[in-house]
Parts: sequence; C-alpha cells; structure tokens
Amino acid sequence: MTRTPSSTSLRPGTLGLLAALGAAFALCAPARAENAARLVGVGPVSRAMGGTGIAAPQEAIGALTQNPAGLAFRPRPEAVELGFGSSLFFGGAAAKVTVGGQTFRGKDSAFAPVATIGAALPLNEPAPGDGDAPGVRWFGGFSIFAAGGFGVDYRDEDIDQPGFYDLGPAGTAPLIVGEFSRFQALSFAPAIAAQPFDWLALGIALPLTFSTLDLRQGSSDGFSVGAQVGVSVKPHERVLVGATYLTRQKTEFENVIDRNGDGAADDLDVELPEQAGIGLAVEALPGWLLVEVDLKWLHWADAAGFEEADWQDQYVFALGVQASPVDGVFLRAGYNYGRSPINVHSPFDGQQPLLKGGAVVPRYYHETGRTIGNPSFAQHHLTAGAGCVASARTELHLGLLYTLPETVREKGTDLVGQPATIVSKGRYAITVETGITLRF
Repeated sequence: MTRTPSSTSLRPGTLGLLAALGAAFALCAPARAENAARLVGVGPVSRAMGGTGIAAPQEAIGALTQNPAGLAFRPRPEAVELGFGSSLFFGGAAAKVTVGGQTFRGKDSAFAPVATIGAALPLNEPAPGDGDAPGVRWFGGFSIFAAGGFGVDYRDEDIDQPGFYDLGPAGTAPLIVGEFSRFQALSFAPAIAAQPFDWLALGIALPLTFSTLDLRQGSSDGFSVGAQVGVSVKPHERVLVGATYLTRQKTEFENVIDRNGDGAADDLDVELPEQAGIGLAVEALPGWLLVEVDLKWLHWADAAGFEEADWQDQYVFALGVQASPVDGVFLRAGYNYGRSPINVHSPFDGQQPLLKGGAVVPRYYHETGRTIGNPSFAQHHLTAGAGCVASARTELHLGLLYTLPETVREKGTDLVGQPATIVSKGRYAITVETGITLRF
C-alpha cells in the first residue's frame, strides 16, 4: 500500500482550540439513552450505519470512538482529518402508576443539541524496511463526545406526589421515587495506533470522562479514566475485521440520593460498564457497496449503580450498509438491536425490604425508581443517512436515527399492600444528524 505524506499540518494551538470548542458544545449535551445508558455509535456516519465502525470506520470520529486501531484503515489515513458532528435529539417518555384503584400519569419531552469532534493525523511516514516489513506507521488523534446518559423529568406532573402515603406517626411518603433523574457522561479520549504491516493495526485510547448525576437531591460530578484497546486486521483487500475492549469507568457522586427517606443525602457510585465488540466489514461490490456487522457485549450486571438496579448484561447487534451509486455520493442505512438490560419483576411484593447500598428500601420504591427513573429499555433502532464529497477536502453528512417505542410493565403491591401496576414507556426518540469531514 502506497501512502503520500500529508502536505498540510495543524499547529498544536489549533488542535487545542478545537478541543476546547468541542468540550464547550458537548458539555451542553443532555442525558439520553439508546443502547441502555450508552449511545448507538458516535458521529454522523457511524450512527447512520446502525452504530457500526469497529471494523471499517469511514471517518475519524468513528475510528476514534469505536476502535482506535481503525485510525490506520480510514478511507484516507495519510491525511490530517477533522470531523465535526451535531445531533438534534427529540424524545419523550411517559409513566403511569395505578395504586388502590387510582391512576396517576406523567409525561416528559426533551429537545437537545449534542456536538462531537474528532481529529486524526499520521505521525510519521517511515522509510521502507526489509521484505514485507515497511516499518511501523503511527497515527494519533483525539475525540470529544457524549459517552451516554439517561434521565426523565416528571416534576410537577400528576405522578409527582411527595406526600401521597399518610403513615401516621411515621409521617408521609411519596407516591413513587424516580420522578426526576439526570445522568450525563462526556469523554475526552486521546488515541494512538500503530500499523506494523499493511494488514494489521493496533490501537489504544484513554477516555477521560466527566460525569454529572442529579436525582433531585442536588447535582454532583466527578471524573473517571478508562482504556480502550483495539486491533484491526485486513485478511483480504475487500475484508476488514476489528475487535475492541473498553474498561469500566467508575465515578463517585457525593450527596445525591436519600436512601433511608430521612431527608439526608447519601453518596452513590455509578459505573459505565466494561464492554467488548467485534466487527466484520466486506466491500461486497468494490467501490460501490460496503456492509458491516458488529456485535457488542456491555457488562451492566457488574457495573456499580446499574447492578444495584438489577440490570442484566446487554448484547448488541448492529448492521450498517453504505452504497455509492454515483462517484462522491454515499447512501447509508442501518439497524441496531440491543436487548433491554432491565429485568422485569412481576408480580412483586412491594412491602418486601431490600438491602440496597447499606440501606433498607421497600421493593415498591425500588421498582418505581429503576423503571420510571431510568427508562433505558429501548431495543430497536432504525438509521439512514447520506454523504457527499463537496470538494477535494470536504465531505458533508446527514443522518436520521429513529428509536422504536418500548414499554415496561410490572404488577405487584405498593407500600401499604394495595394492588399496584407500574408502566414506564419510551414514547419516541428521533435524532437528526449532521456533520462535516475535512481532510488536508
């Protein structure tokens, strides 16, 4: 494979400015959930192709966030590349609780802009070595992106009744817990990749993640550091295979949850889970049709905070297709399925005491909090998009992601032993994606 050295480089100050701008935009990103509390891909191209990109990323953002080894197998790895993506998220959720023959409802709607930035560049162009070893090629870059989140806001809705149960000398208790939640995670991830042979690349990224959590007891934030390693192999000129592993990242949030109902806020640990993924991409028709299939495993069952909410591991299947019927024009489509991590408990004994985080919690509140307060049970996602080469250095991208509505329904008893039904529903979620890729 012959590469031409890039004729244009970016000054370190320019990269620093881009990082600051990306952080300023992404910090405004609200919480949202697609593959549980994670997102279906990052960047307009990956998201338009069902969240794929472990094997064959089509631009810098996809490579930096899906598999850092993919930096060596972008369409033009010899170029300095900047990617900018923006998402406009429109979503809604609804909840309904029936206790003692009375029904209480709440609705939540959200609109949010989310920005993503990525930069990648070749770090060297080594002299040819002996035989099939041309010398190690190095690539670097960084990305700033929303790593995930969740949240609802049913405050001041009919379902928000803090003094619903009259417990006599013990005081009053709310109708539900989980009427408000907001978790956001923003990552800055520098990455580097080495390509010792034309058919092999290895990469590592070190995401530094800033997270914020608010459960109506006050907001708290913190930092966590993880590592993502990846490998990309090209066994055939039309085939790419990738594999990646991301470590867990734990954040300690102070004074965010009232576990005992005594008005005192307690600490809570929340962990973004470890995850692993593999991908296979085939150029079915050279220069015309690319197909990629990715499989991911997210270890929610052992992640702090989510384990406490009795989440199960999630398995994600992603399919992405990119066709180029006309030179310089790309049509994209995809499908993403992620099994819901939320275990359904039905029937449940609402008066059963549960030990959670060192405090005893009635099961009824445990169930409302984990289903209403964190409705991360979407499973099916349909995606589509298009791109075009606007100039020798510029590509434009447009995409759409639609999340099909899902509902979780549980039946049992409430705090005082009355029949209870809990319904939590993701009503809709639509994301409009735009982006630009600049290569120099």
